[in-house]
Amino acid sequence: MPGLRAMRDVELTGQISEVHARFRGRYGALRVHAQLRRNGQQCGRRWVARLMRVLGLHGRYRRRRQITTVPDPHASLRGRT
Repeated sequence: MPGLRAMRDVELTGQISEVHARFRGRYGALRVHAQLRRNGQQCGRRWVARLMRVLGLHGRYRRRRQITTVPDPHASLRGRT
């Protein structure tokens, strides 16, 4: 017979998956935790992070801005004499 923590893990896992899917996989542990708290769940952020790791879920990162222009290192020396 599973313990209380294992039963709570199963319950929370379903809710984490639901929240993650509802926001199209964009939410990481911080936002999923905040959403669960808004829904009235008592859980810790690290608990949510652990369960998300077990499930293989993670949030999406914003892409870094791509720099398309390479600055000329000698540009400040040109035109000055």
